[in-house]
Amino acid sequence: MEGILIAGNDKAPGLRRGRALVIRHPPDMDSGDLKRHTDFRSVYATLLDKWLATPSTPVLGGSFPYLGFV
Repeated sequence: MEGILIAGNDKAPGLRRGRALVIRHPPDMDSGDLKRHTDFRSVYATLLDKWLATPSTPVLGGSFPYLGFV
């Protein structure tokens, strides 16, 4: 599992269960670089469609799966 930090205004500050991930083990590395596991177009699609109520397909040039953080 991986984590992405999304910041913004919330009713109460702090970490929420299921909304943040603390990595307690060494990250998955590829020749000294972090391996990518998330297509950031999915992050953008989730934010555009679920939070900003803006169709993501025209912006991203295709459909991408939503992530469960919004």
